Amino acid sequence: MNRTLQLLTLALLPLLTAAVSAQTVSSDIRVSRPGAGGGSFYVGGAAGLASYDDTDDSDVGFSLFGGYAFTEVLAAELGFQDYGEAEGDGASLEVSAIYLSLVATASLRSDAGLFGKLGILEWDSDSRVANASSSDSGSEAFVGFGGNYAIGARSLLRFEIDFIPVEDEDIVFYNVGFVQRF
Repeated sequence: MNRTLQLLTLALLPLLTAAVSAQTVSSDIRVSRPGAGGGSFYVGGAAGLASYDDTDDSDVGFSLFGGYAFTEVLAAELGFQDYGEAEGDGASLEVSAIYLSLVATASLRSDAGLFGKLGILEWDSDSRVANASSSDSGSEAFVGFGGNYAIGARSLLRFEIDFIPVEDEDIVFYNVGFVQRF
């Protein structure tokens, strides 16, 4: 997973660079979209499929998050994700996490954009094997990417894929959500 995380980070660097460059250029270009500019708070929620690599299982997961958009391009986001429970070979693993990330967005059109996410998460896991159970926790860096589509002046649909490393387990979280800007 570390190799995959490194490759994804390298793949997202051009998006982050383009987003920062676009912000520099966008100071000369004004696009009027209510709620799209910087200096705004947002909240959201998402649900999707958490795919556990090592156990070769998946479960329904969800995410709740909030953030602050400093500009049209750069935001900071704080959230909670629950990846459900993976089961296999008489064992189960349940993982959840709190995360903090930077989100860089590049607009494709006035109502659609792509984003990349780079952050750190604090995860907790509960595992059971036969009659024994254990809990563990730790911190890991993670990446994600996705797209936004405006469905109103201040509302967005959000499509996202996050790559979550948790000890020996790699989780890919595919989710669809809703974002409300203020």
